Amino acid sequence: FSSEKYAEVVAVAKKIEAHKEFEKSRGNFLYGQALFKLGETDKAEEILRKIDRRYSNYEERLVLVKFLEDHGKRADAVELLDNLVEEGNNLTKPNQKKFGKTFLEIRRLHKELQS
Repeated sequence: FSSEKYAEVVAVAKKIEAHKEFEKSRGNFLYGQALFKLGETDKAEEILRKIDRRYSNYEERLVLVKFLEDHGKRADAVELLDNLVEEGNNLTKPNQKKFGKTFLEIRRLHKELQS
């Protein structure tokens, strides 16, 4: 994906997407992003929504928020941001440190979308 070989990412992902472990993996997230880059936005959204799990995948979920906002789904984006802000308020100290920059961006975007 980082080499911008999106068609290759999609081809490989299609071969392994039936595997249960793939659904919850970073690879599946990159598959969704590659689909988006290739213009398959509906399928991309379907894949990207699979990473929306409470108390995990914060950076990936932030990407999903931006995707939703860019595709006219502001209410969905704000709802996801509401969830992320709530989760951020309940993070343990180590996770606050680990995901601090991500949650700064989440809070900034949350404030921006609510205005």
